[in-house]
This record gives sequence, C-alpha cells and structure tokens, in this order.
Amino acid sequence: MNRCPDCTCEIAERYCPFCGYDSAMERVFVVQDQKRFDIGAAKSFGNLVFLLDEEATPYDESVVATLHDKLSSYTPEDYLLLLGNPCLIGWTVAIAALYSGGPVKHLQWRGKTQSYIVVEVDLKTSLRAN
Repeated sequence: MNRCPDCTCEIAERYCPFCGYDSAMERVFVVQDQKRFDIGAAKSFGNLVFLLDEEATPYDESVVATLHDKLSSYTPEDYLLLLGNPCLIGWTVAIAALYSGGPVKHLQWRGKTQSYIVVEVDLKTSLRAN
C-alpha cells in the first residue's frame, strides 16, 4: 500500500478514488501552501504536491529534511510552483536540481493571459522559456 500525497489515504493503485490523484501524471511541487492565491490553473500541468505549510520558516531546522524527503522523487518531467518564502524557494530549486541532475521546470504566472508558462532551466547549462 502507498499513501496518496494529496489526501494521505492509503491507495493500492496509482489512482486515488478519494481526491483524484493520479501517480502517472506529472507533478507540480508547490513550495509553500499559500491559501490566498488561486493556483487551480496549475493543475493542468499535473498533480499538486504541497511541500511545506504556510507557517514554515527558514529558521526551522526540519525544513531542509522535509524538502529532501518530498523532492527525492523529483524528475525533469515535474514542475515547481515557486510560492512562499524566498529562502525556502531557493532551497527547493537547489534540491530539485540535485535530484533531477540539473534540469528544473518552473511555472510562471502571466497576468496578461491569466495562465502559466513553463520556464525550463538546466542549472548545469542554460536557461530557456517556452
């Protein structure tokens, strides 16, 4: 049995019947849960995985361990949504790049189009926007 990363119930398959999580989809790792923002449009890129709660701070010694634990399966196909404390955002990008071997994809909000665009970077080589 596995645990659904969204609702934490036990699931035997790749699909959670309770919340709709599908492990075959890409994932969008959200640095900090920020209730004041509507990030529903990010769901079109994959399952939302919240790394830290709204109260997390860089002064909490367990934060880096939590980020390592939750990002240990990060792949170049996954995305980061960079919401939250700037220190926590920086640590998240660094740890994601460590596990992916360098490539990281970010979702950037475009107010004019009311949609996200993908910004890809390989921290070992270059930066490109799609």
